[in-house]
Amino acid sequence: MTTSLVLAVLGIAVVDSVNPSALAMTGYLIARPDPWRNVRAYIAGIFTLYFATGIIVVFVFERAIDRIIDLLSSPAVPYGIEALLGVVALVYAIRSPRTTPRDAPKAPAALTPTRAFGLGLTITAIEATTALPYLGALAAIARADPSPLATVSLLLAYNVIFVAPPVILGLTARYGGSGLLERLSTRRESGPGLGRTVLRVVCGLVGIVLLLDAGMYFLTDETLLPA
Repeated sequence: MTTSLVLAVLGIAVVDSVNPSALAMTGYLIARPDPWRNVRAYIAGIFTLYFATGIIVVFVFERAIDRIIDLLSSPAVPYGIEALLGVVALVYAIRSPRTTPRDAPKAPAALTPTRAFGLGLTITAIEATTALPYLGALAAIARADPSPLATVSLLLAYNVIFVAPPVILGLTARYGGSGLLERLSTRRESGPGLGRTVLRVVCGLVGIVLLLDAGMYFLTDETLLPA
C-alpha cells in the first residue's frame, strides 16, 4: 500500500465527512433526553453500515465498482432523488397537524439507543446514492489491490474520519457545551406551535422548488436551480 493511496483515500474521507444531515441529526439527539447514549448509538449506526458497505464492495463487488460509479454519476439519479424529496416535503407540509390538541397524549420523549442506532443505519442507507466520494475511494483501494489487512485498516481510518464531525459535536455538548445543551432543550420545549407552522411553510416551499427543478430537468433538460 503506497503513501499516495493512503493520502488520497484519507483526503476523500475528510471531504466526505462534511455531512450536514449527520450533524443536524446529532444536534437533534443532543436536545433529547439521555443525549450522549443516543448520539453514540446513532454514530455507531452510521459507522457500522458505512464500514460494512466498504468491506462488501471491496471484497465482494470489486469488479462492479466502476459500473456503480457510472450509474450514480448519471444526472437523472440526483434529480430523481430531488423529486422524491420534494414530494416528501410537500406531503409533510400538507398532512402534518397545524397544532397539537391540548388533550391529546404526548408522544414519549425517550429515544432508546437501539432506535438511535437504527436511525443511523436508515439515514446512511437513504444517502447511499450520494456516496460518490466513498465509492471513488473504494475504487482506488480495489485498483491498488493492497493486502486484506491493509484494506481493512484503510477502511477503518476512512470511517473514523467520516464520523469525526458528529463525534466532536457530541463530545462538545457533553463536556464543554452545557449551555448549548440547555439552549437546544429550551428551544425544543418552547413555542411548539410556531415552530411547527414555520417548518410546514418552509417544507412546502422547498418541496415546490425541488419538484419544479426536477420537473424542468426531465421535461426540458433545463434546470431552475444552478447546477
